[in-house]
Amino acid sequence: MYAYYTIRDALKELLEANRKARLLVTGHGSGGALAVLFPAILAYHKEKAVLDRLAGVYTFGQPRVGDAMLGMFVERNLDRPKKRHFRFTYGNDSLPGLPNESSAVHFLHFGLGLHFDKSYKLKVIHPPPILPLISSKNFHAAQLQACPRLLASRRSSRANYHSFQNAMKRRQSTRHISLSHPHTEHLFSQNKTKQNEGIVW
Repeated sequence: MYAYYTIRDALKELLEANRKARLLVTGHGSGGALAVLFPAILAYHKEKAVLDRLAGVYTFGQPRVGDAMLGMFVERNLDRPKKRHFRFTYGNDSLPGLPNESSAVHFLHFGLGLHFDKSYKLKVIHPPPILPLISSKNFHAAQLQACPRLLASRRSSRANYHSFQNAMKRRQSTRHISLSHPHTEHLFSQNKTKQNEGIVW
């Protein structure tokens, strides 16, 4: 949050010094999520002088960032009187689908979607109406679809953890620093487990 205040204050100074300058906010992936949240917080803080100079928000591969209430707030402040929030997606990129379908009741896309398939054909995706009606049947079906992904993610995380542990063990077995070296002896002078031959770094 401190980064927001730093960027906001620097931005206000730049816009004040350059009266004709306009502001474009953009980001890719999680940076796209931050690109949407930044003007949303500006609007929440009623930074009208900055928002009036905002030419647009362009995100690429942006995941869902909030619920219907946030969507209504962002649309009210960014897309009126004209659209300024554009989401670009490409092919079968999975990141814009996160959080997954089981969280669709809480996380929604908003802003005008511009999707390019693998042949670079453009399809304009208008966001669905805010506060969609989600039946319990569809919600439970989405939960069932999410289970295999959750299990696969867990297996992948466990495999990555074991790989990390093995790598650390190999590193510890190969990296030693001699205590007799004059430049490193003081580092271990207070270590109760100090050995004469060496210590694992």
